[in-house]
Amino acid sequence: MTPKMTLVKNYFEIVYKRDGFANEIVTIFAAFLCRAVSCFPLMSASLARQLVELQTNPTDGFAVRGLVDDNIFKWQVIIFGPPESPYEGGTFLAQLDFPISYPQHPPKMRFITNILHPNVYRDGYVCISILHPPGDGPHGVERAAERWQPVHTVESIVISVQSMLSEPNFLSPANLEALLMFRINPQRYNERVKQCVKESNVALENDYRDISNDGEGRRAQ
Repeated sequence: MTPKMTLVKNYFEIVYKRDGFANEIVTIFAAFLCRAVSCFPLMSASLARQLVELQTNPTDGFAVRGLVDDNIFKWQVIIFGPPESPYEGGTFLAQLDFPISYPQHPPKMRFITNILHPNVYRDGYVCISILHPPGDGPHGVERAAERWQPVHTVESIVISVQSMLSEPNFLSPANLEALLMFRINPQRYNERVKQCVKESNVALENDYRDISNDGEGRRAQ
């Protein structure tokens, strides 16, 4: 296990122990899953299942940090930079906002951690085919098979985003500055990305420290 993976593992262990659940992963999510499912039973059932599955059986490449305000439609994930890419070693925090019409329509995804990439807007939103509305794209640029389909999952979304980090789509740029830098001055581009990698790890370590201190404060009460 790499140091970064160990850090993330310790991060989640502190969250679980802080709230008194330790290894009872399903119990951790029971209260807010029941609340979410009771409000939106048809739309949230799939998300609830995915959440429990990803927490009990983590997949390579990313980790589910948790929900925003116990809202089943707002996820935060930590995406690990793909090996053999400029983003390798990074731990990038991103948020997925699912519509009430999910899974018929895709979520929006935004990097909270600062990241430079031709297919990521300056405000962090991701521009990728799998997150575009279902059906053929305008002007025939994207085929329906490349865009959103109800069978897609959180895991398939993140896997696609990781592929995007390794291999940008130059035909559909969201950040023209990043695209031009990538093509004209790749050395400068890689330097900027490495700075983003460093910042992402500092942010995760600070978050880890805050949660650890919060847990110690609760135990002292």
